[in-house]
Amino acid sequence: MKIGIQTWGSQGDIFPFIALANGLARAGHEVTLAYTSIENKDYSAHAQHFRIVRVFDAFDDADSLIPNAIRQTSMMKQLKYLIEHAFNPAQAAMYEASSRLCAENDVVIGHLMCHTLSVAAEKSGCPRVSVALTSNAVYSCYTSVFGKNLGIWLNQLSWQLSDWVGQRLLFKKAAELRYSLGMPEVKSVAKEVIRSRDLTLIATSPSLTQKFSDWDDSICITGFWSGRYGGDNWAMPDALARFLAAGPAPIYFTFGSMGDLTAKATLELHLAAAQKLGRRCIIQTSFSPENPPLASESIYITGNLPHHLIFPKCALLVHHGGAGTTQASLLAGIPSVVVEHGFDQKYWGATLRKHGVTHRVLSRRDVTPESLATEIKIVLASNDYRQKAEALRPALAEEDGVATAINAIERRFASRA
Repeated sequence: MKIGIQTWGSQGDIFPFIALANGLARAGHEVTLAYTSIENKDYSAHAQHFRIVRVFDAFDDADSLIPNAIRQTSMMKQLKYLIEHAFNPAQAAMYEASSRLCAENDVVIGHLMCHTLSVAAEKSGCPRVSVALTSNAVYSCYTSVFGKNLGIWLNQLSWQLSDWVGQRLLFKKAAELRYSLGMPEVKSVAKEVIRSRDLTLIATSPSLTQKFSDWDDSICITGFWSGRYGGDNWAMPDALARFLAAGPAPIYFTFGSMGDLTAKATLELHLAAAQKLGRRCIIQTSFSPENPPLASESIYITGNLPHHLIFPKCALLVHHGGAGTTQASLLAGIPSVVVEHGFDQKYWGATLRKHGVTHRVLSRRDVTPESLATEIKIVLASNDYRQKAEALRPALAEEDGVATAINAIERRFASRA
């Protein structure tokens, strides 16, 4: 099949689709991925077997978009800020790319936030696959939009309120686009935009995600879409090998791409917390000051390392709760301390807590070295957190989310092959 894919967002919204695109191409499909990076990043080097198109790369002050969104006091305000500053400026270019994908392909696949693809697919009659990277984005009467079961009546009320907010705040420009094309108004964002009647893929682990009885076979929980970037030919630096061999398994600190955006402040936070612990620690940072901070013999400071190769050698992971980092921590069988920055990270922090892999989810807006060190000590003091992490590892290790997604796509659209 000829398959078009579109995604938008930060690194965590783009890498899973690159993994899917590479998998589909290896399975013999002709694939085009159109992406919009709100950080103006170029991902073309990651396209191993498919065509990649950078749709829009002209966001003003791209480096400040996510830090400014993080400062908003609620998830709704974060989304509203990103829609206004990091989606609407790209909407015309994204709709043009969406229309081209629909015209040139048998099937299109899109991040649920890419409403332009939903509009273009509906207008052209091209089958569309919607992709959710968290399960609480997909409507069910058995859970609320907050990810908790409040009872069927309150669950449905939460989705109705979400639709009202979505249509008037988040997807207002989408409604204007539909109107300009002479298309009818969407009655429910949750049921018509985020979910596709053709196929909706939830790219999370079935070990962590409940499948509700009102989800039919058009909804498929696939497992994570992982791509192991930056580790295929990695050789461990001698200094790191010596550090790991010199004592007990260390604590690993990383805020991923979230930390890169506030690198100096993040490094200062991590260093101060590590120094309060009296434990061996590895701190990942992208900050390169003229006079780098001195670390003690028990603290090793590094740039990016391949998570799937280094996490299994660690005792605990301090991270931001991104989907990819969360998956890597569980595959390593180690407990976590989560400092969420917003977006879907609250969901992943709550998921780890629900499964007993972490104690309490901290917030980047008010975390201190003292509160972070205290939380690390709590998790390390009980072997229960590690045992539960280790218990989850075998099931996740057996999953191949990309392969499951490809099978679902091929089954659903076999007549177009």
